[in-house]
Amino acid sequence: MTTARPAPKVDRLSRSEVRLEKDRGRWVTESLSVLGGNLGGNEAVISLVPPPGGGPPIPAEPGFRASGECLLHQVRFALPADRGGEYRLAVGANADGSASSPVTVVASNAPKSDEYPRDEYTSHAGDPYGDRRFDYRKSTVTAIVRAGFVCHIGFVEHPGSGGSGSAGRPSIPRVLPSLYAPFVKDGTVDSLYVHGSAVSRLTQLVRANKDDAGFRVCVTVNEVNGVVLGRSLFHHSINYRSAVMYGRPALVPRAQKRRAFEILNDHLVPGRGNDPGVRTPSVCEREVTEVIRIPVTHASAKVRQGDVGDEEFDTEADRCWAGVIPLRQVYGPPQTAAGVGPAHRVPDYARNFRQQQ
Repeated sequence: MTTARPAPKVDRLSRSEVRLEKDRGRWVTESLSVLGGNLGGNEAVISLVPPPGGGPPIPAEPGFRASGECLLHQVRFALPADRGGEYRLAVGANADGSASSPVTVVASNAPKSDEYPRDEYTSHAGDPYGDRRFDYRKSTVTAIVRAGFVCHIGFVEHPGSGGSGSAGRPSIPRVLPSLYAPFVKDGTVDSLYVHGSAVSRLTQLVRANKDDAGFRVCVTVNEVNGVVLGRSLFHHSINYRSAVMYGRPALVPRAQKRRAFEILNDHLVPGRGNDPGVRTPSVCEREVTEVIRIPVTHASAKVRQGDVGDEEFDTEADRCWAGVIPLRQVYGPPQTAAGVGPAHRVPDYARNFRQQQ
């Protein structure tokens, strides 16, 4: 005699609200945990339940089902873009679900006035963290960029169709660290300045692609503020702020180089450029150095801060210590270079460098 298996039942979802983003014509959830219940070896149906009068429940696309206690990633629904509104994300034995959570479906990806556009450059649809950590606000990106002075620039050295470039050479992706300085206009980062040798890889690539309207580079800035130790190894993480920016680079014209050097110096050590004893770059030094301006046309930030993000059942079990180890960057006292005469004391802008950051 075959024993009937209990119907799938879900006690609760780990989040009280789940947000969806559009990805290639489908709506995608952030990650969520399905907790407790009688799932066992059975499979539970995942669906979007519209408000009354909004039509039947919309099941998840094939392949996305919950079985046992699990974490769901990138659940997709065939939902037209014009059907945004308030829904319930339901998990259970049928499309109506035995556990549900309210979810807001945004019917438009149009940016707000203080946001960068969400397109092929910046869209994070499908990421398990959804909108909880991504931030498209220009003010957030500007704050992160202003706080740092080291970036990483990503580019393809020999771009070309079919994966090969000039003279049959393969395309080679590269990421280079660099000092940078932001040019802030009306409170928002307008562009980034980086400098390097006139014959460096990046400089030559920018020069060679000056007429290519589609040429772009990717610039990242990040800072780490803490190590997060969760009650589960899965929930170990770090607290951080990061910005990813895109733009079409161009060499700064010779007549504007002096001002570009001032922006770079003032961002690294404010006040150093006003020291009357510091020599300005000579004509020869300016000729062998190029400054690249990168307009920030697309950008997004990603931020994690605060306490551990453990599951409720791990917190209730209370099996181990959990918490955050804060990290911070410390600037030591200035160290005078060899050969500096006794008449030259450490200037205030160097002594107070740590307080200025």
